[in-house]
Amino acid sequence: MLHTRPFDQTRKLLNIAIPIGMIEAVGHLLVLTDLIIVGRLGALEFAAVGLAITFFWTFVVVGISVISVIGVLIAEKCAFAVQEDETGLYGAHGLWVCILMIVILAPAIGFMSDFLTLTGLQRELLPHIEAYTHAVVWALAPALLFAWLRSIFTGIEILTPITLIAIIAVPTNVALSMMLVFGMGPLPGYGVAGAGYATALVNLAMFVALSIYLRRQMPTMYSALKANFLKVEHKILKHLLHVGGGQGVITLLENGMFAVVAVLVGSLSVEALAAHNMVYAVLELCILIVLGFGEGTMIRVANSIGINNYVMAYRVCGIALVFSIVIAAIMSSALVLSPGLISALFLSGDNSPSEDDVRAVLATFVVAASLSLLFDATQTVLYHAIRATRDEYIPVLIAFFGYWIVGLGCGYVFGFILGFGIAGIWTGLAIGFCAITVLMGVRLHYRLRHLEAHLLSPRL
Repeated sequence: MLHTRPFDQTRKLLNIAIPIGMIEAVGHLLVLTDLIIVGRLGALEFAAVGLAITFFWTFVVVGISVISVIGVLIAEKCAFAVQEDETGLYGAHGLWVCILMIVILAPAIGFMSDFLTLTGLQRELLPHIEAYTHAVVWALAPALLFAWLRSIFTGIEILTPITLIAIIAVPTNVALSMMLVFGMGPLPGYGVAGAGYATALVNLAMFVALSIYLRRQMPTMYSALKANFLKVEHKILKHLLHVGGGQGVITLLENGMFAVVAVLVGSLSVEALAAHNMVYAVLELCILIVLGFGEGTMIRVANSIGINNYVMAYRVCGIALVFSIVIAAIMSSALVLSPGLISALFLSGDNSPSEDDVRAVLATFVVAASLSLLFDATQTVLYHAIRATRDEYIPVLIAFFGYWIVGLGCGYVFGFILGFGIAGIWTGLAIGFCAITVLMGVRLHYRLRHLEAHLLSPRL
């Protein structure tokens, strides 16, 4: 029997969304703890590392986005029950995609600090950006390998080990960051570079831990992956790159836009960049929680399409949207009502530029940032639902139009031409997210109606 009742679908969605949301949020807490600890060094170091993290995780998330398509394809194949042979086949090809992403992205991260020297950033930021970048680049390979295994586990809806590993990683990262940033006993402090080394070590430990779990607790799956590793089928590999590439491009468009925004804000002042980094870190945490509902929607819609149940697909999307909007509304309210707590969280208050200067800048754009969050949360769920329909091209065009034409264009006009500064930049971003939300909603409705009509159309 196919269950389409709201309670049944809510329960199934939450079973996926809550663990994934926790995993995503905990992963971002690794970044937040780095920022909080570096913030004890001063606002200058905090601003520099925040900008470097924006660029670094742009590349990492692009790679993860390409790799994560494996989970969608496995979910379709395992709509009724786990099939080790299919999972092993797609999982092994996913590893080759993962290796390709590492080879492509590692040089880009390595030369990132050189690229930033060509921008209009405040010059005092550059030495700290370079030190952190050259340390954190070692986190790329383990982070993508962990994402590869995670996508396989997500596709077969086994999420408990990933959640436990991610939760343990946070206090481990805090301890390592404090030790490597400030030093302990005979161990010298490495400053901002220490935070990067800590991130690399923690990501390596997460990958090793999940690999050990796979080997010991899922020997059949491990054997299937091992048996298919050298059986490369170009058709499957091409399909993974084709479908995952679309997601990677969209992720690059969104995160690349935020990276450009960070550079633009950094050209205004160190205080503005510090305030921007604070808000972006908090908003990113919320979006990653919502991403759990996005990926849960993607998996459940893929299951629904696999069994040709489009009523279920629509219902899952509606339920996920309600949860995501509520979460974003709660976070937005906290952001607007208590901006002072945010600055106190990240800065020690006894360095120059002062916390009061950063807080004053922060208060000018929290409303626009909160609106951006609401629209971003909505479009995140809509886009992941579209991914389940294997629509590769139109979402890319929507993302390019919304992020770079509307969002970045309006932000530049309001921020620099009209002179509203960082408040104008974030107002433009809110307008861009609104445009994307509307267009993604229209596209999702069209795709589901198209697939349903194709299913019901008579064959000649």
